[in-house]
Amino acid sequence: MKVQIGFYKGKGGIIDYLVRIFTFSKFSHCAIITRRTSNYMCGFTALPFKGVDYFEQYYDKNEWEFFDTNTSNVNLIDFYYKTKDCKYDYCGCINCVIKFHQHKNRYFCSEWCAEFLKLDKPETYTPQKLYEYFSISKQV
Repeated sequence: MKVQIGFYKGKGGIIDYLVRIFTFSKFSHCAIITRRTSNYMCGFTALPFKGVDYFEQYYDKNEWEFFDTNTSNVNLIDFYYKTKDCKYDYCGCINCVIKFHQHKNRYFCSEWCAEFLKLDKPETYTPQKLYEYFSISKQV
């Protein structure tokens, strides 16, 4: 089964709004998706108030954009079990804009996705920057 990355551009709540403002992005969240139908998806990400977690949810296709990745479910499950007890990194979100101390045992969504994908300096990726990485690589 293919592994995808999904980017959330729906209205969302106050946290989504703040992420978009501070990161100059049309996206407020991203996640690694393991299974997707026309209106339902399952995946893994770092979530505010939860940390690294598995999720299942219905979604509006107009609120998400998806790209295929070159990774496997086996790699994803291994990475998830290695990071599943990590908390959400609120300071890390701000760190993308204002540089200061980085927590190594906490993740924000795009950082977790970038580290899973083995991208260099995962803590520097916002949802927008990660989206741009996939947009450019899709064009090549």
